[in-house]
Amino acid sequence: MRELDYLICGDAYTSDAVLRVHRELCLRFGGRFSGSPEGAAAGEFLAHTITGYGLDSIEKEAFPITRWTRGETELTLLSPVVKPLPCLALPYAPACDREFKVVDLGMGHEDDFRRVNRSPVGLAVLVDDANPVSGRQLHRLHKYLAAREAGAGAFVFVQVEPGMLARTGSLAFNHQTRKSEIPAIGVSAETGAELRERLRHGDVCLRLRMAHLLEPAEDHNVIADLHGSGKRSDLIIVGGHFDGHDIAQGAVDNASGTAVIVEIARLLEPLRRHLAGNIRFVLFSGEEMGLIGSHFHAARYSDPGTIRLVCNLDCVAGSRLKFMLQNSQELVAPVQAMVSDLPAEIDVRECLVPFSDHFPFILRGIPGIQVARSGSGGRGWGHTCADTFEKVGLHELQSCAAQVASIILRLDRLSPWPGRYKDPDSVRALLAESGMEPLLRYEGHWPWPD
Repeated sequence: MRELDYLICGDAYTSDAVLRVHRELCLRFGGRFSGSPEGAAAGEFLAHTITGYGLDSIEKEAFPITRWTRGETELTLLSPVVKPLPCLALPYAPACDREFKVVDLGMGHEDDFRRVNRSPVGLAVLVDDANPVSGRQLHRLHKYLAAREAGAGAFVFVQVEPGMLARTGSLAFNHQTRKSEIPAIGVSAETGAELRERLRHGDVCLRLRMAHLLEPAEDHNVIADLHGSGKRSDLIIVGGHFDGHDIAQGAVDNASGTAVIVEIARLLEPLRRHLAGNIRFVLFSGEEMGLIGSHFHAARYSDPGTIRLVCNLDCVAGSRLKFMLQNSQELVAPVQAMVSDLPAEIDVRECLVPFSDHFPFILRGIPGIQVARSGSGGRGWGHTCADTFEKVGLHELQSCAAQVASIILRLDRLSPWPGRYKDPDSVRALLAESGMEPLLRYEGHWPWPD
């Protein structure tokens, strides 16, 4: 393996191909929003680039979406003074022209709902993009759904990091519950602080006007296969999403992961005779709108046992990586051994991350790894207009591509394979323990009939 590591590293560190792909994604195609012309053009660019690297087949996999197009959004403070406030509509938010009184629900956990001395019914609720240091961690969608179920009139998602940057993020639109969606916006830490200061002295009233367009449309995943030596017929799927949001370039989230996946394909193609099985590279779209592309793609495998592993790269720009094993405790020790064989610092642990493109495969019992940058756990620039190209450098892309390519090669050659397909009962128990059942039912992705 050491000789193959040298080949991978030598190729990775003497080429700027990965940076060129990253810059094209950011500067030529912008946010690559799902269903947009820029997103479709980015898919064409990626397919063309991978074709040039000599992989065996390229496929554009079409899937239906409900396209959301941002319209005018106005937030006005009506009392105790009248003034406009900056905000961002969250994708899939419905049209709205209403006035709301405001209540502060802190981090949006159950205790926060209980501690307020007024019902949130019909009110605009302020909810932070933050979680306690310990205890259950809630995603934006958990908090939105809790507010909706409590009868809130609107959801105001407050960024916690300063800089006048409102954070976006979709509502994972559900066609069946379309009429019960509530208006939702993101505001900056500074706007949230002002609203909370005014609430200390009395009632606060807002007017929210939004007009957006919802329409049926089509989006595409990009799929490329790299056939190995033929010793095995199974697949390792290496994937990540290339779509971003309509407010920024999505440089970290997730042009970084996309560029690295394309680079791994370039690095491994000359080494295909050393692969025992096959590698399928899947560049998903629709991730930011609710894992739409990966749910569609995962459903095409009638026999999940043909997939050895799913490796998902999401937000990999950073000085240090973490490998998060998804419902795959049996893979922790082998992956740690592989990491220790490399001159790299990579954190390895098991945890469930339900909000990225590996998750539809985890629902089907397939072992998975999410690769991301290691850090404090916050989003940083992600989901803000500041997620721009200069935040990502050549060296971090090169090192990530070299490290992950070497690990993928080892995972492919590992024999006997320790990964285990999880039966439906085990998966259901995991989802119940993680508190994901209500949200999956709301999204229409709960795998079992009532």
